[in-house]
Amino acid sequence: MAEDTFGKEMFVQMAISAPLAMIAIFLLMLLFFKKFTLIISPMIVAMVSVIATMGLLIGTGNTLHIMSSMIPIFLMPIAVVDSIHILSEFFDKYQTIRDRRRTIEHVLDQLFMPMLYTSLTSSAGFASLALTPIPPVQAFGIFVAIGIMLAWLVTIVFTPAYIMLLKEESLVNFGVSSQKADPAKKSMLAAFLGSLGRFTYQQAKLIMIVTVATLLVSLYGINKIQINDNPVKWFTEKHPIRVADKVLNSHFGGTYEAYLVLEAKEEVLSPARTAAMLKERLSSLPVADSRQSLLSQAMQIIDESSRTAADSDQLLNEVENKLLIIQDASADDDYESWSEFIDTLAAVKNRGQIFKNPEMLRYVARLQEDMNRSGVVGKSNSVTDVVKKVHQELFEGNTEFYQVPDSVNAVAQCLISFQNSHKPDFLWHLVTPDYTKANIWVQLKSGDNQGMDGQGR
Repeated sequence: MAEDTFGKEMFVQMAISAPLAMIAIFLLMLLFFKKFTLIISPMIVAMVSVIATMGLLIGTGNTLHIMSSMIPIFLMPIAVVDSIHILSEFFDKYQTIRDRRRTIEHVLDQLFMPMLYTSLTSSAGFASLALTPIPPVQAFGIFVAIGIMLAWLVTIVFTPAYIMLLKEESLVNFGVSSQKADPAKKSMLAAFLGSLGRFTYQQAKLIMIVTVATLLVSLYGINKIQINDNPVKWFTEKHPIRVADKVLNSHFGGTYEAYLVLEAKEEVLSPARTAAMLKERLSSLPVADSRQSLLSQAMQIIDESSRTAADSDQLLNEVENKLLIIQDASADDDYESWSEFIDTLAAVKNRGQIFKNPEMLRYVARLQEDMNRSGVVGKSNSVTDVVKKVHQELFEGNTEFYQVPDSVNAVAQCLISFQNSHKPDFLWHLVTPDYTKANIWVQLKSGDNQGMDGQGR
């Protein structure tokens, strides 16, 4: 909403600022040249350049967005520069040559190449924005570059023609007189420039020292730059957007969203390595000490399957099927022991589905707690929160069971129960269907970029 509002305000400001810029340029040229009919030509050049450039922008299928809306405000002062060079040189030479045609020929002979080079370099600077990976910035740079060269062409063709159409009588008092000016009648600007010239000559060492000192201070200061932005802070503190942002973030978890994606590292094991891992985990179970005979039977099944299995998946499937058959035929006293063995097998079998692993889910929970303590994050949600809540509800909402269950199968049961709800696909916003990637949905209290960098702690 802040970005959309800012975009709307930008268009309004451009509609106001562009005419104001034209008026400011017009008044300054009127002050310098004091000839209304002559300074109309740079204004026409600016208007033609802006209208033609914006027309070309829209005509080529581009949209008017925040960046392209700034083209006129950039192009207008650049478009009048070449005209001002021509008028300035014409102003200096006309009273000496006293002929419009010869004066214009002299001016263009002197300025054609310098104006071409300055226009090309300015155009190249803006055109370099075409190399950025941001389409609005690309369009802005390309069309400002086109507008600059168009302004140069219009200036070269139109301004001399405009001057030649003026009546000779209108230029009687225009330009610098060929006679030497009376020193007593120097203008304020001429007097200031004379004093400035003497000062720079006499205080050359002092100026160099101050320049070097300023450079050193600037080098220190540039290291203190902190890149930060927040669209809401583009507005004044009393703006409705700014006020709403403050109120909403004081009552809720945060209005700025971010997503932290955790991804499992792919691991490929041979049947022998998988069998060794499974046997190691079974041996570490508390029940293994009191049920050595059952453990030995399970180990034998693993060894037999590992000799014939083509890969790890086949090994685990064969072992699981055999353990389930034995569990169904076992006595009640042994049933729970076989259940623990099967749960351990499921953990190994689903090791690639890392975000079904209770240990990993608890790690995600600790990560969320750490982020929530940062002061930048107001709230976060993940698949861990889903598992905890469903586990609690399976025990009649008892708050003591708001936790991650201890086995992979129990976690899977919680996830299946959640998918039986009225929004089963919501789970895939937080974890991928193969459970190899998990997304932590983070709500930030502030939209500052530094909050995302972790510098807002």
